[in-house]
Amino acid sequence: MKSGSGAFNIFGLIFCVFMGYTGVSLGFGAAYPPLNLVAKPFVCSNGEMQYQQKSINPLPGRTYTMARWQCTDSSGNSAPVSNAHIAVYSGLIYGIGMFVLLKLLMIFRGRS
Repeated sequence: MKSGSGAFNIFGLIFCVFMGYTGVSLGFGAAYPPLNLVAKPFVCSNGEMQYQQKSINPLPGRTYTMARWQCTDSSGNSAPVSNAHIAVYSGLIYGIGMFVLLKLLMIFRGRS
């Protein structure tokens, strides 16, 4: 399959969006949550998206960490934001970015 063909572009875009969703948004986003702030315009357009983390120790030697995103509007009302919505939008953004970088790399290497 030639790198400039339509099928290569479609499969490349699908692969990059999948990797943006699973690798960047879910994987790296779990390790470093501010990566998912790129989804703010889509999931919390009229407020501030905030990440909250709470750790509890119910038993000796056990630690549970709960994390969630909230959207707080200008009046101070907050509503929870679904992690799935955040992952879809940020994964799509990172996937398209990865695809653009892949295409630029191929153009500069002379394989478009």
